[in-house]
Amino acid sequence: MRMKEGELQPPIKGNLLNKESQEKLPELYSGEELGLDALAQVKFFTPDSNWTWYASEFDGKDLFFGLVIGFDIEIGYFSLSEMQAVRGPWGLPIERDLYFEPTILKELMEEHMQKRRELNIEQAKRYAAELAQWDQRIIEIVAVGSLADNKKLDLVCTFDPEPAGDATGFFWVTNLLARDEYEQLSQRIGLEHSVDLGFRIGEDIHLPGGEIVRESGEQTRLWPL
Repeated sequence: MRMKEGELQPPIKGNLLNKESQEKLPELYSGEELGLDALAQVKFFTPDSNWTWYASEFDGKDLFFGLVIGFDIEIGYFSLSEMQAVRGPWGLPIERDLYFEPTILKELMEEHMQKRRELNIEQAKRYAAELAQWDQRIIEIVAVGSLADNKKLDLVCTFDPEPAGDATGFFWVTNLLARDEYEQLSQRIGLEHSVDLGFRIGEDIHLPGGEIVRESGEQTRLWPL
């Protein structure tokens, strides 16, 4: 039977999206003017990893729009059929949160970014403490940039005595990165970031990548505590 315009589609088979949850979801593209102020109506999650999906709209068949928490925290589209097919690292299927209360997307995004930042700080502190154990000349390590980023971690080391020049500084931090790779430090502490190291000489901060600045924006002291 052909559905009339605006009529609710039949509920999707399986319990990932039941009829009640489907009825809560506005039609896809109906809330474009709301942006991040739209309400997430349904939450899906992987019980054996940290992936989470918040749906604020649904096309009635397969496509959701909402907030995706995975490697990144981002707004976008995701598929019901793909979620039904995928399994987590322990082979568990994605589930729907039966106790989720509708929440504004912006609030959810801010909450997850804060949680990720706190987790990343703890992991980065452990990493920095190991580096300081390896090289006793290190007197301070700071992270530059946002720690809510789950991809890259840029650290700046302060040495005493200072490196005699750029070449010496890069040689010291390159040795630390090589030891990290050899001893698999990042993997041991569960640090998912790609780590790069810079160093300080006087007031100059030699950032990873070679840029030299006096101020490097957001900084978080990791060691000593």
